[in-house]
Amino acid sequence: MCLVAQAGTLSITNISLVSGKPQLRIQSDTGITNQILSKTNLSQTNWLVLTNLIVTQSPYLFLDLSAATASSRFYRVLGLTNTTSPPPSGMALI
Repeated sequence: MCLVAQAGTLSITNISLVSGKPQLRIQSDTGITNQILSKTNLSQTNWLVLTNLIVTQSPYLFLDLSAATASSRFYRVLGLTNTTSPPPSGMALI
């Protein structure tokens, strides 16, 4: 496994196995969107997007339920910029 940290407070601080699945502990600013990606071989060009989530607490845990039985899996987390306007007052974005 490989840890790749991005600039600022965004980083994967720990990886452990829970019932044979990788669990990532991620430190991030709250209120931003994190994109968690993986690949099984660093020579692959593209990363597979596992999820996008809005950070409501930090640090937080992410359990990779999609992890195959590959002998290695590499992870990175990106902070995405919210380019959309907030919902009107009294409404929620779901």
